[in-house]
Amino acid sequence: VKLSVAQLRSTGTVKYAYLGLSSEDLFPQLARHLGVPVDHGSIVGSVAPGSPAARAGLVGGTRRIAFDVQQYMVGGDVVSKFDGRELNNNYNLVTAVTDANPGQSVTLEVWRGKSKREVRVTLGTRPSGG
Repeated sequence: VKLSVAQLRSTGTVKYAYLGLSSEDLFPQLARHLGVPVDHGSIVGSVAPGSPAARAGLVGGTRRIAFDVQQYMVGGDVVSKFDGRELNNNYNLVTAVTDANPGQSVTLEVWRGKSKREVRVTLGTRPSGG
């Protein structure tokens, strides 16, 4: 709210950063089940076409599984860090993007299978209605 009010006062509009993916919690039990080499972070379920995440080459899930009475889209990337900060859960990714600014360039630590890489992403502006 403070961010929104400050923007409204200074510019008359509010803009939020946008990564362009949907994701879910990765937790130790699910990580072991999937054979993922990290036990925390965000499982990328889908990537919006043309979004900053898509332009950076992030990949969403390819298959749906049931685990511990919940459905997950798996087979895509796992994001474990945002600008060097560990993501203990998916909420940490959502908060990190929310706290960032449109146009800001950030580094994500991304796991694809057992391979880790650093991905540089320039955040966009969240589209209207979402």
